Amino acid sequence: EDDGEDDDSDDSDDDHDSKDKDDIDDDSENCEGNLIALALDPSDGTGWVAWRKTLLKLSSSGDKLLWLTGFKQIEALDIGLPKIGIKITEPLNGATVDTPSITVAGTVTDRTAKVTVNGIEATVTGAAFEAQGVSLQPGTNTITATATNIAGLTASDTVSVTYKPPLSIKITSPQNGAQVSTPNINITGTISDSKAKVTVNGIEAVVSGNTFTASNVPLNLGINTITATASLSGFSVSDTISITFTPPPLSIKIDTPLDGAAFSTSRITVTGTVSDSKAKVTVNGIEAVVSGNIFTAVHIPITIGSNPIAAIAADRWGQT
Repeated sequence: EDDGEDDDSDDSDDDHDSKDKDDIDDDSENCEGNLIALALDPSDGTGWVAWRKTLLKLSSSGDKLLWLTGFKQIEALDIGLPKIGIKITEPLNGATVDTPSITVAGTVTDRTAKVTVNGIEATVTGAAFEAQGVSLQPGTNTITATATNIAGLTASDTVSVTYKPPLSIKITSPQNGAQVSTPNINITGTISDSKAKVTVNGIEAVVSGNTFTASNVPLNLGINTITATASLSGFSVSDTISITFTPPPLSIKIDTPLDGAAFSTSRITVTGTVSDSKAKVTVNGIEAVVSGNIFTAVHIPITIGSNPIAAIAADRWGQT
């Protein structure tokens, strides 16, 4: 505000104004004096400040663009500072991606603001920003875009993005629906990432390149579900098949003594073969020793006359 004094006083003020202008140049070199920010223009980064008895318009880099001198008093009104806002528009909050890095884009209200996304400086074009190559870790990632203007005001926006690495697994042998006659089988298949851990029905498989093999996977009688699971960086995928285990028919044969043989002793030894080496064999109720596919039962009692000798085999699947 100018107090409106007479001409002589004005002339005196002009001289004083000239001195003030010189002082501006001198003091600006020495960074002296108190500057009071009055207003900032976010469109071009310029600002008005009060300095001594002078109003100055400064560029965003601090260069003097304009000054008005001769004020007896400058009253700084509380006009507030310009607001700044930022919004991430891509990717959406809660998105799931399968790439280890993404491009983050959005809008910012202050075109002169500097924008960073998770520490990576973004390119600002008009009211839009874009940051490329924002890296992700497997799992949930927090993406934060921060805008900072020349006044030091900041604004930020945050979204959550889940990175799920691409992973696939496929059982190739046996085929789905296959019928097998052995209680333990090998499961083989393919895996998209050689770094993944693979288990088959809880048994860890050996991974070589992009193939896996799980050996001696046990089966139950009847239909079995076979599940191969690949795990990597907290994520897992599975493939499942069904196979049916039907054990081969159980058979047993007495080799000695021959049918109709005669003995002069009251106890005999009975031997023979059995198709399942793990079957339990009894001869006339006495348990035999099974070694491989051969069974031997000793001290089988006989009486005078004809004696029936019966060898019975029972396997773990309930067949006799």
